[in-house]
Amino acid sequence: MSISRSISKPIARPISSGISSEYGGGVALPAYNPAFWLNNLGLSNQAAASTRTSTATAFDHEGVLVTGEAGEIMLDGGRREQNLLPNSSDFTNAAWNARDCTVGTKDVDGFNEVTNDVTNDSHGVYDITAAIVGHRYVVEAKAGTAGYLLLTSHGSSVPGQRGTFFDLLAGEIGEIGTIGQNPTIESLGDGVYRCSIDEGDSPSGIFSVLVAETDGVDKYAGTGKSIHIRSPMVVNVAGRSNKLPPEFLDSDTDYGYGVNGVKWYSTTNGNTESGGVVTSAPGVAISPVPQVLMQPQRTNHLTYSRDLTNAAWVKTGVTAALDATGVDGVSSSASTLTATAANGTAFNAVTLVSADYVASAYVKRKTGIGTIELTDDGGITYTDITSLINSSMYSLVQIATTQANPSIGFRLVASGDEIEVDATQLEEGLVATTPIQTTTAPVTRDNDLIEVDGFDLWANASEGVAIFEVAPSDDWGSSGAANYLSPVSPDSFGYRNSAQDGIVITVGGKVVTALDGNAVGARTLVASVWSAILAKASVGYTYDDGVTWHWGEVAGFTALSTATYIKIGATIAEFYTHNGVVIYPSLPPGATTLTEVQDWIEANAESEIAKKEG
Repeated sequence: MSISRSISKPIARPISSGISSEYGGGVALPAYNPAFWLNNLGLSNQAAASTRTSTATAFDHEGVLVTGEAGEIMLDGGRREQNLLPNSSDFTNAAWNARDCTVGTKDVDGFNEVTNDVTNDSHGVYDITAAIVGHRYVVEAKAGTAGYLLLTSHGSSVPGQRGTFFDLLAGEIGEIGTIGQNPTIESLGDGVYRCSIDEGDSPSGIFSVLVAETDGVDKYAGTGKSIHIRSPMVVNVAGRSNKLPPEFLDSDTDYGYGVNGVKWYSTTNGNTESGGVVTSAPGVAISPVPQVLMQPQRTNHLTYSRDLTNAAWVKTGVTAALDATGVDGVSSSASTLTATAANGTAFNAVTLVSADYVASAYVKRKTGIGTIELTDDGGITYTDITSLINSSMYSLVQIATTQANPSIGFRLVASGDEIEVDATQLEEGLVATTPIQTTTAPVTRDNDLIEVDGFDLWANASEGVAIFEVAPSDDWGSSGAANYLSPVSPDSFGYRNSAQDGIVITVGGKVVTALDGNAVGARTLVASVWSAILAKASVGYTYDDGVTWHWGEVAGFTALSTATYIKIGATIAEFYTHNGVVIYPSLPPGATTLTEVQDWIEANAESEIAKKEG
């Protein structure tokens, strides 16, 4: 959006269109619309993309750990869905293998007709995927000259193992395999059904869609029999209580998160389900509202972070088994520690110089009631974590350490006690971030950074308002530098360093501070104002739900420095979440003094951010 405005006008005129009624009193004032917004789901009205070069993890709305791709905008507490099948939009793609069948070209409704060429054999299309328990296989189908679909995770025609027959004429589930499956069928109208199964307890990892005449004795009798299929998906639902598949996600489409086939939601999946599959209507809103997760670069220096059976973990009076379900919902991915004697220990020693580190793990009690302890120095000192853990779910336990050559480990005081342990971690910093899984060597996760293109086109260097909401995990009075929203160095709409217990802005060479501390984890609204007409710049923030705003201001502002992009998360001290960002190319309608602008912000900042919530 190109912005053009004379700064000699006595009253700030917003760049907008339409009439706003939100100000009441029958006054027809121009609408006050942001030139840029980024919402709590990471979606924006301008080109925004993550520059993170590594994968990253986050906890979803059900508390299950999910892994995002490099360059993907991640959410804290959102519902992440991904179609793991490559080239899912057309069964004629080379990713699909045709077995004893002919695959027709895609029709206007997106269907491929699959026709069998061999009698009494399996015939269809298949694609190899990862063999992990917890995947769900989905396809939309309608009858042709044949009336049955066989959907399997095995690649063969053995329904007694991993296949389920679907009657596409009656819209019913037919014969079901004996290993898992949990089939669902939903009518989409016009004879089209969405069919799905899970992989069962012993997956082969092959997605097969087969043509069948019946689910009786002669399942594949005759040749030239066909069904119509489209929209295949393999989705990971491991660990979820709600295992329904999402709407169809094309694995070749970017839904706004920087990678293909991935979409995040702020609603649960299932309140509008029909026949076992969610419809296109939204689910129940997730609470608390998901937010964009921003994390610094961190290295997990502990090897074998999930597998405590490895020799990297030195065990005395303790045995380990890789048999626990992990924080990602995958079975046998985490470890059980069993004390075979009183004060049994397991230590993992690391060679590092002294610095600020945080040791952490996800721990769940399995049996017993004895004391459980965590150490960073190989058992010289211990921290009692007994009251922090329970037997129903994993709990994050963490301790800060500056220990050189730390040795991270556990002590089970009572013989016979058992705990389940996952995602052990030793990283730089003061607050534990999400798990970075390791095996033979330390692993580094790149820092999050979102860059928004075209700032010089849609911003107004002469005047404007920027509002954003963050929830910092750190105490600003004892933490490192952070730059939350930065158009171009040295300009910034909200930053701080280790000597500043509050928020600072630099606009057009003018530095403005509001240094009144913060509350760890609290939703913090930040606003910056710049105006050449008023010849002033100002910054304010509140961390007590708007009860108190802390403001600073300075005179002499003339113009911003502008660049082609703006950075969200240019510097990250400890992890935080963004609930939204809005930037306006003018001052609020009718505001002629800085006080009036600040009054408008105090009255409207929270609702303005909420307007863009997903």
